[in-house]
Amino acid sequence: MCKKEYSISALRRKETMNVENIGEFLKKLRKEKNLTQDELAVKMHVDRSKINRLENGKRNPSIYDLLFYSEIFQISLDELIACERKNNQNKKKIEKNFIKYLQKENVRFKKIKIIFFLLSFTFFLAFFLMISVYFFQNYNTIKIYTFEGNSSTYQIKNGLFVLSKKKMYFQIGNIEPETQEIALISKINNQEKEIRWNSYQRLFIEECKKNSFFSYKDFINGKQQLFIKIDNEEIPLSFKEKFANNEFIYSNDESNGITQDIEEIPEIIQNDFTCENQFCTLILKDEVLVYNEVLKYLKLIKSGEIYTFDIQKNSFQFESQNDKFTIVDNQVNCLLGECEKALEIYENFKKEYISKYLNT
Repeated sequence: MCKKEYSISALRRKETMNVENIGEFLKKLRKEKNLTQDELAVKMHVDRSKINRLENGKRNPSIYDLLFYSEIFQISLDELIACERKNNQNKKKIEKNFIKYLQKENVRFKKIKIIFFLLSFTFFLAFFLMISVYFFQNYNTIKIYTFEGNSSTYQIKNGLFVLSKKKMYFQIGNIEPETQEIALISKINNQEKEIRWNSYQRLFIEECKKNSFFSYKDFINGKQQLFIKIDNEEIPLSFKEKFANNEFIYSNDESNGITQDIEEIPEIIQNDFTCENQFCTLILKDEVLVYNEVLKYLKLIKSGEIYTFDIQKNSFQFESQNDKFTIVDNQVNCLLGECEKALEIYENFKKEYISKYLNT
């Protein structure tokens, strides 16, 4: 009998299983069959060291170990746990002891199941909270508007305004009659700001900061009013929301909200974009794609740059803070900056976007 110190739970298990004797009993069974520890390990599909620890009382046999022993040595489980063969005198005692063992194993198994359930629940709860925080921080935070404005002298149309919590993109589509010197005016609670442009086609890009020209919160709440000022004439702008990432599940509906002839729109745009009236939009992580079926253009807004491909004219326009150019029939017209990489930028855009979405 081995003299060792055990934990309370181990002692309780030993009391039921007669662990102090079971090692010797297992060794006795092996020797009765004239098996070495190596040969028994092969039959049980375990390492020899495990057989050694079981026989020396250094390891408690699991229910699976006992099942192997029961099959190999043709002995019942209750006899293994009792460390003796049954006879008429000890039969009831062995059976009673086996019932106690099964009860304790059942309690232990239930505890393991509870621990596993709690760990799994904690993991999924943490994962759900993380996903929820990310979702609610980004839900309904990107909006795309078109805008127009009219006065007795001027007509503003086909304007595009992309609004998010990180960056704003604002561009006027057309002004009739054409003019270059304009100002964009913002009014919030009688506080007025003004930005002057020397080209109405300029793309205005702004990072969202505390004192930014555009106010995400005020614009969404209807407190910020925007005007175009031409020749001291203020023209109020009317905005119409075309897209917002406010759906829980996005599906490729066959109609996709398109009112004009859907066959005129490339199939890949019908499938990948969200379309309403003349505008189809696709918002990715750091870029916005806009396809306009009426004006026939594909526009990309990405990292402070805007790329526009006019389908009817087969012309390309690029604008950033440092460069601006147009390309028609591979002829570059540089309007701002050096434009050294104009053709390379155009070729990359054709490869990544035009060939993919316009099938050209």
